[in-house]
Amino acid sequence: MNWILGFILILISVYLIDIQLNKRRRKRKREKLIQDWGKPKNEQYFNFELIDQFFKNHKSSEKVFHTISNHTWTDLDLNEVFSFLDRTTSKIGQHLYYKLRTITGLSDLKNFAQLTEVFKCNKPLAIQCQKKLLRLSSLYMTSKVQVNEYFSADTIP
Repeated sequence: MNWILGFILILISVYLIDIQLNKRRRKRKREKLIQDWGKPKNEQYFNFELIDQFFKNHKSSEKVFHTISNHTWTDLDLNEVFSFLDRTTSKIGQHLYYKLRTITGLSDLKNFAQLTEVFKCNKPLAIQCQKKLLRLSSLYMTSKVQVNEYFSADTIP
């Protein structure tokens, strides 16, 4: 009987320790998001094949005024421009690549600028969205499911 109580006590202890460790981990992630907000990424490698695949699979490609060709994109070395501009923390955030490769109407550009201002002026909302996107990104990494299969132009502004 004593060994059962001991075993239950050990399980409860492990559970409580796990809860504390998860709280610390979430707190550290939040602090890192706040600290890294708007700063260039440290990583040097971008998987442009995967990013380009998202661009090619984007459902609203037909709705744009013009798409920058691969030849022009390469000539202007816009992968380097993207690497510099990309401040995202998730794979989904690399939707910026699509924005750079396409030329849309002025109204779309104004809507994008308004969204940018919302996140710029409301840091708590921006951090909250980043945390959600990080969770989606980690689900993507663990399940190996292509993000671009689940997102279309209707869901990503």
